[in-house]
Amino acid sequence: MQSLLEEINLNNDRDRVHWALEKSKNFTVRSLYKNLTTGGVRDICMMAVWGCDIPLKVKIFIWMLAHDRIQSAVQLRKKKWSGSETCSTCDKIETSDHIIFQCPIAVFLWSFLRYTFGWSKSPTSCEEFLLEFVDDRRGKFQKVTLFICAGAMWTI
Repeated sequence: MQSLLEEINLNNDRDRVHWALEKSKNFTVRSLYKNLTTGGVRDICMMAVWGCDIPLKVKIFIWMLAHDRIQSAVQLRKKKWSGSETCSTCDKIETSDHIIFQCPIAVFLWSFLRYTFGWSKSPTSCEEFLLEFVDDRRGKFQKVTLFICAGAMWTI
């Protein structure tokens, strides 16, 4: 503790207050309001989803998928569900990513989309989808890709 206190230099200058929520270090009501309402954190990938012209229920589904909240067997087990944790199609552990990206039926659909649109690869998880298929694309191409992929996810 003493070594930390030795590093502090006191002087007779006037104290200055710096507002940490603004680059200019000056207080603004806007920065305070933004911090109070959103905590200052924005998920850019999900902002693209919310701004896309897809039905609200599909946007909410993608948000739930991104936060691992769809009713997969693993999630249902956490709620004391007595059923099996394995996928009825392929006998692997049924997670959100498995249902939408890794199950053989989903892999077939994503492979078809990859071939049709000339993608270098298919997404294998929601995180990869949001980073490589949403965040890396901009403008109309991003919206079209998101629109098509949202339809695929909703269909699965």
